[in-house]
Amino acid sequence: MQKRSLTADLKEMGHRAFAGAVAGFLCGGLIGGVGGRLAMFLLRVTSGPAVMGVESDDGFVIGPFTSSTGFLILFTAALGLVGGLIYTVARGWLPDRFRPHITAGLFALVGGALIVDPNGVDFTAIKPHSLAIGLFVLLPGLYGYFVAKAVDRLLDRPPGRFAPWMGIVLILVPVVFMGTGANGLGGILVALLVVGWSVGRRIQVLRGFLSSVWVTWLGTTVLVLIGIASGVFLIKDMLEIL
Repeated sequence: MQKRSLTADLKEMGHRAFAGAVAGFLCGGLIGGVGGRLAMFLLRVTSGPAVMGVESDDGFVIGPFTSSTGFLILFTAALGLVGGLIYTVARGWLPDRFRPHITAGLFALVGGALIVDPNGVDFTAIKPHSLAIGLFVLLPGLYGYFVAKAVDRLLDRPPGRFAPWMGIVLILVPVVFMGTGANGLGGILVALLVVGWSVGRRIQVLRGFLSSVWVTWLGTTVLVLIGIASGVFLIKDMLEIL
């Protein structure tokens, strides 16, 4: 098997990173940020004046649209970027025809399990509880659906001249940013990324193994288990709230 050139490998990785990062950033900002803020506004209306000025579980004041709204949009966009990159890795484990729908279900379960908190203000002071739960399970699901559609569409198109190199920057910047912390996690992740990619280039058998049926089945199984576990936690929290 002929080994591909360094430039070809970088372009492929950059093209995938570009698709995941751009789609994830936009979907995260629009659906998670703007959509989340509108959801909180709706819940403020349905809850009455008692919740005005109350600080939510995420540290945002319920009611007024302030500068913190912009921070919320940027924060959810950054999370969305990470989610888009994760999808580019896991998409090969999902059946082509149903990728957006399965991704929507997984993100709804995982996102709902992480957001819905029976001890939090968002799901105790805000009413009705069922609407709050529904909205914050729906939003991650919508993100999953549209990020899958957007990434798949971008990957089906030929990459632009600069897109692959922009993808390299986009995938490294958030990881390096994590390294500013005391634990240097970003630097560790960058090192693992470089080592893994370097080994994959030199050992062509490994490249074939990573795309084999066994690894695909293993990845699919992991996704199913994550979905089931998230669903169990979500249902438990829902029953406690309702």
